[in-house]
Amino acid sequence: MITTYAELQTAVGNWLNRTNLTDRIPEFIQLAEARFRRKLDDLDQDASATITLTNGVGSLPADFGAMKSVEDSTIGRVEYVSPSQFADYLDTSSDPAVVFTIIGSEIKTLPAGSGSLDVVYKLGLPSLSDTNTTNWLLDRAPDVYLFGALLQAEFFGWNDERLPLIKSAHDEMLGELNVDAERRRYGPAPLAPRIGRT
Repeated sequence: MITTYAELQTAVGNWLNRTNLTDRIPEFIQLAEARFRRKLDDLDQDASATITLTNGVGSLPADFGAMKSVEDSTIGRVEYVSPSQFADYLDTSSDPAVVFTIIGSEIKTLPAGSGSLDVVYKLGLPSLSDTNTTNWLLDRAPDVYLFGALLQAEFFGWNDERLPLIKSAHDEMLGELNVDAERRRYGPAPLAPRIGRT
């Protein structure tokens, strides 16, 4: 069973069946996590928070990955603009936010009022380590972690002949996770309409 970072490292070592790569296993896991962050959009990554604004600036949550929606309690949904577009808007009053942008670890709104925003965002994937021994993805899909690390070992040159096979299996696992997330987020696909007989 793979439930912790240490157990994952052991499993990767068992599958590699080579002792000369043991020191590289944490690196393989880290590289796999970088790929997960680019490929996954899972329901377990959705989170919400209230951000306090002071003069139109607020701090993003520490586990922030990507913004999904922003709402002001007075005017409703606030629209995203790029940082360059944001500079084109004029701050004419302290009314509730109309637009927002993200710069670094901050959210900025115009008009630049004070108050709060309710946000829904995508969690970043917390990296596994000796002190952070598990996360939502390892809990839910240890096979994705295992094959992700093995894929990185393949790229490192462990067994070039198996690279296409492991990559294909891992891509399929990531696709299954994303499909499952869509199903849980929106429900099952609607049934096809019945065609009546004439």
